[in-house]
Amino acid sequence: MINRSMLRLFLVFLAGIILFSNLDALIFLNGVGGGGEESNSDYVVNLSMEAATLFLQSNADTFMLLGEVEQYYDTYFDFSLALNYSGAAMQKLESAESIYLHLSKIIKKAGVLPSVVVKLADFDYLGFAEQNDLNREIMLEVAFYLASGNVLGLVVKNIENLTEIRKLYVRIEHSLIQNDRPPIQYFWSLLNQYSRATLFGNYAALVFNNI
Repeated sequence: MINRSMLRLFLVFLAGIILFSNLDALIFLNGVGGGGEESNSDYVVNLSMEAATLFLQSNADTFMLLGEVEQYYDTYFDFSLALNYSGAAMQKLESAESIYLHLSKIIKKAGVLPSVVVKLADFDYLGFAEQNDLNREIMLEVAFYLASGNVLGLVVKNIENLTEIRKLYVRIEHSLIQNDRPPIQYFWSLLNQYSRATLFGNYAALVFNNI
């Protein structure tokens, strides 16, 4: 049975992970080639950093919401304040998705450098995960895309991760609008999805940083 004590423990765990999520921007550093401003590495990196920042900011809004849940879920829960936090988080997620979608179009057009594809194919994903005490399941998910040089698929998966978080927020907001407390399981799922999305981007960035 999920309870608020478990939620609190997971909050502490996620706080340690989120410090490294700015590495998500490195996903695009080495893999994109081509001509024109949109395939310029600085342009791509700046866009990816903007998207990652928006994701982090949405996570900050989520932490504020979870703080309300932790303190007041069973007593004086402020539905209006909770709606403000959830609305702010969703808006930032939508903006991040839009940027990642734009980046996916750039990557699709520009392609991936053959030398990078070779390095990604030769990379020891599970060995790296074991050496660095990383989550094997999520690293395998990253390897599914990168081992074949499918950087575009990786970005699309990242978009899907954000979309799933937004869908969960829609369910949470539906309850909040009616002044009903969303099931505590929704908040647990929200934390879990943010964690997985963060680790997915983090691990992909670590791979690029080590090839």
